[in-house]
Amino acid sequence: MDYITINKYSLVPLYSQLKESIKEAIQNGILKPGDKLPTEHEICNHFNLSRTVTRQAFYELMSEGYIVRYKSRGTFVNQQSKENVFFKEIISFNDEMKMYGFEPKTELISIEKFICNDYIAEKSEFNVGDELIRIQRLRYRNDDPIVFVDGYYRASDIPEIEKHDLRKRSMFYILRKILITIKV
Repeated sequence: MDYITINKYSLVPLYSQLKESIKEAIQNGILKPGDKLPTEHEICNHFNLSRTVTRQAFYELMSEGYIVRYKSRGTFVNQQSKENVFFKEIISFNDEMKMYGFEPKTELISIEKFICNDYIAEKSEFNVGDELIRIQRLRYRNDDPIVFVDGYYRASDIPEIEKHDLRKRSMFYILRKILITIKV
């Protein structure tokens, strides 16, 4: 862990120092693709850091594509370059959170049908007069709210949406299921 530098007297947050130390070690070739990182517990003990600090650093490194976490195996330097990580595959929010070891949760704020107006038509690919459904949800990582989703859909594209429990079933899953059904 020689590549990790933590200065507890610095104004830079501890998680950011940890993240940048690991990131620089990866960029400078000290840590190579496939190398296993120390566990959160090992880093916490070695540097006398809280688990929250270590988790935040790891989460940001995963989000940026530098590291990957495998359940029961550990955390590793990503095998592929950072540039190739994003948009390689589109996955649901729930699957992504679980992949990084977090518990996803969804709070349905509102769901409403309405007729598309000039403003929305101008800002989107919808036409004035289209029947739309607006779904607002708050997404959580563990118990922390992290993203507010305000989605607009053509009512004809998501028939019977009210039958789905949007707190338990992701829009990604519902849309994928509907699109597959339509194609067949």
